Amino acid sequence: MSARGFIGAGDVWLNRIDPDTGLHVGWVGPLEASKFAIKSNAELKELESKGRDSYGQVIESVPLQRPAEFSMTLREANKENITLMFMGEQSVLNQGSGSVTDESITLKAGYGSRLAFENIATAGFVLTSDPAGTTYVLNTDYTVNYRLGIVTAVPGSALATAVAGAGAGGLDLLVDYSYTAITGTRVQGAVQPQLRAWIKFDGKNFADGAPVIAEIHEAILTPEAEFDFLADDWNELPLQGRLKTPTGKSEPFVVDFRA
Repeated sequence: MSARGFIGAGDVWLNRIDPDTGLHVGWVGPLEASKFAIKSNAELKELESKGRDSYGQVIESVPLQRPAEFSMTLREANKENITLMFMGEQSVLNQGSGSVTDESITLKAGYGSRLAFENIATAGFVLTSDPAGTTYVLNTDYTVNYRLGIVTAVPGSALATAVAGAGAGGLDLLVDYSYTAITGTRVQGAVQPQLRAWIKFDGKNFADGAPVIAEIHEAILTPEAEFDFLADDWNELPLQGRLKTPTGKSEPFVVDFRA
């Protein structure tokens, strides 16, 4: 006997469609989700009477099928989910290590100057005037954000005085430094007008322990909310969209209640 109620748990598997080729790129999962909801829709078309004694009564009523709606909230802010949330694409993040001699930068009063590279090595950083002649002192005349490669003059220092004296054009300086390798994944945000995916829900009903598998053949997804990098609580990634019936299918989704 099947259960009379439903309290569910499950994992989400997702297979994005490459917008350039139209091919599926491969399954990603299991994804942790706090919501996986499908809503079928119908529009009721009613013919109402304008008759003298029957005004407002329904002469005929026809329900028309409308596109099904879908909403999902992912709980893991990993690179795959962030790519979906930002409607983006992934690329390889790769900066090799190396060193630079006499890189030219310009400092303006009240502003920092960015170097050509990031992930700067803390040892061997040298900042001089251009042309060389004056060597400025780290943490006395200037500070460095090594991760971002940004040089800033310390207020009230000899360097800050020289920068102010240089006027609106700023003070030209020379920098020697080394930088270390950076590897990872870059998410290029807001480059896809829409995200299409084949989605499977691998679930079960706690009421009877039976497997419940939902399969969405093709969902057209858009973000439902912003992603706050400074949120006080765990970020969740809400997505919403419409379901499409692709070629070769007779329905936009199926739900299997397995014995």
